[in-house]
Amino acid sequence: MRRRGQSQAPHAANLILVIILLLSLYIMFVPPSERARILEGTEPSDDGDTGTGGGQTLNSSTLLAVHPGRLSYLQDTEFEHVVPSFYLYSSTESVVLKDLNAVYVSSSAFGQTRSRNVTLSLDDVASLKNVLLTFEAETARGVLTIVLNGEVIYENEIVSQVVEPIRLSEASLKEENELSFSVSSPGWRFWQPNEYRLEKVRIVGDRTDLSKQQSTNIFYISPEEAANVQSATLSFLPKCENPGPLQVLVNGNIVFSNVPDCNSQNRLQFNPQQLFQGSNNVVFAADSGSYLLEQIKVSTKLREDASVVYHFDINSSQMSKLRLGTKHVTLKLEFVDSGKEQEGELVVNGHRSGFFTRDRVFEKRIDAYVQEGGNAIRLVPKTTMDVANLVVKYN
Repeated sequence: MRRRGQSQAPHAANLILVIILLLSLYIMFVPPSERARILEGTEPSDDGDTGTGGGQTLNSSTLLAVHPGRLSYLQDTEFEHVVPSFYLYSSTESVVLKDLNAVYVSSSAFGQTRSRNVTLSLDDVASLKNVLLTFEAETARGVLTIVLNGEVIYENEIVSQVVEPIRLSEASLKEENELSFSVSSPGWRFWQPNEYRLEKVRIVGDRTDLSKQQSTNIFYISPEEAANVQSATLSFLPKCENPGPLQVLVNGNIVFSNVPDCNSQNRLQFNPQQLFQGSNNVVFAADSGSYLLEQIKVSTKLREDASVVYHFDINSSQMSKLRLGTKHVTLKLEFVDSGKEQEGELVVNGHRSGFFTRDRVFEKRIDAYVQEGGNAIRLVPKTTMDVANLVVKYN
């Protein structure tokens, strides 16, 4: 006769096999992370799958990962770059452009002619005014013809030794010019040739020196100022005499082109993006008149806060573990330079703490400052620093 327990043993074994089979099927179809938890005995990831940091998708242990770059320490938020006073003016003087001394031309009834061609080279034609050809006629017989660049500028018979100056049109003048002298044929008076002997032949004119009508001035902008400039102003006080249009350029960009308010402070706001790190220039140029320019300043205003602010989130499950002390939140700064003094301030949800380090990596636990939900962290530089990475870890 079999015992009661012996008759139930096969049923129990079958039940165990069924349970094992069901568990195997369950493990095969659950997500990989859950399967690892079951097989390896790891805790479920109830800290949330992702965090936020500068638009990046992060894993559960990284709450924030950003690259701040250069942070400038701004001890001053306003700068003034002073330009020394100077004059703008033009000066005009009479100059001899060509001295021919003497010119002789003749023409006979038998076709024997003698003319004179002269080359006139001019520098900076635009600066010339009142260009005149002057001479005295020692011998004068016939009609004298003078041609400038193919255009007749004088054709007449001279009857006196003193001759009125002949004007050369500025519009006809070029850098290289040709001036020709000739005399008419005597015609039926074959026994006597026509001729001219001109003495003291000169070409004169008024040349205006334009070099003093423009002034270029250099000023320097530091890297911190250039990186943080928010607004820029140019001011100057002009004292004028017969003022004409005044043009002002900053690094080649026109910021003013008009007749300024004389004896008054002129203030011009211009685009701060026209300023560069390092050397900058401001140019003043006057078309006419005379100026004494004083109290010239290029002023800049910088953004008052050179800090950066980032945000990250902490969910309720993460906050519970922080309170229990089983998890921690750590902030890590990685600097570009090692051995350089790095000083600044960390503000986490309004809680301030300073740091000073010469190491390339600085770490600080911020459990006591974080809160459930949204968190804000501000990095305030006390020295100019280059921050390669700012990372907030939950682990």
